[in-house]
Amino acid sequence: MTAKIILKMGDLEFNFEGSENFIKEELVELMTSIKGLLEYENKKIVKSNAFASGAASSVQQTLGINSVAQKLKVKDGKDLVLASAAKISIFGEKIKFTSKDLLLEMRSAVSYFKESYATNLNRQINRMTKEGILNDVGGGYYSLPIDQLKGLQEILLGGDHTIFSDDKPQDIKPLSVPLVKLIKINGFESNQVGKFLAATYFLTKKGVIPMKTSDVTSALRTLQIRLTNATECLNKNIKKGYIEKVSSHEFIVTDDGEAAIRIKE
Repeated sequence: MTAKIILKMGDLEFNFEGSENFIKEELVELMTSIKGLLEYENKKIVKSNAFASGAASSVQQTLGINSVAQKLKVKDGKDLVLASAAKISIFGEKIKFTSKDLLLEMRSAVSYFKESYATNLNRQINRMTKEGILNDVGGGYYSLPIDQLKGLQEILLGGDHTIFSDDKPQDIKPLSVPLVKLIKINGFESNQVGKFLAATYFLTKKGVIPMKTSDVTSALRTLQIRLTNATECLNKNIKKGYIEKVSSHEFIVTDDGEAAIRIKE
């Protein structure tokens, strides 16, 4: 005999159907998932670390995974992976995520999730990275391409809300500042660690995410700047918390690293 549960809380609606025994056994886990979703729904301000766009602004709105899935018209496993990635990236304060992060969100989408989606998740992720829907940033982490992320945030937040602010502090527009000026403004002319950070920040704003040491040294070489020990510069910036490794050879600038760079036109 089958039973059906329908729970509606604000904008969230949960539909679950299965055997009575299964519902009894899984009810605690189901309520735990609902509790987690409500905690997200009750947040008033969500800060997004949408690193590839520039400085992120606060979003006065948040959506649970079921609401995200509904807005994105999820129909299959691939759609649910994308919806989960959007939920994590836009509302979850994560610049990158693992397959476990995705699966956790997918399972929370009780109105859409099927167990077969979990079984096929790794294959689905591999296909989506090959298609350019997801970025494989190394170390078991993935991210959404910047254009994909912008399109999703438009659908989920609309024109009145954005996590991609064009108005930077002090009217700063990072992409308009050349690297050579960035180094000078920050007083890094004689500071190789600072030059490395400035180049990393500059490349981030150009969309090179993640990057390798060779990307940084190449950018500096165009200015006739050669680092004595690029690896040491990288490690010192990591120690300061300005750079974070996402794989053995790739890294990104952290929020603290971005805050350490000043730009004045």
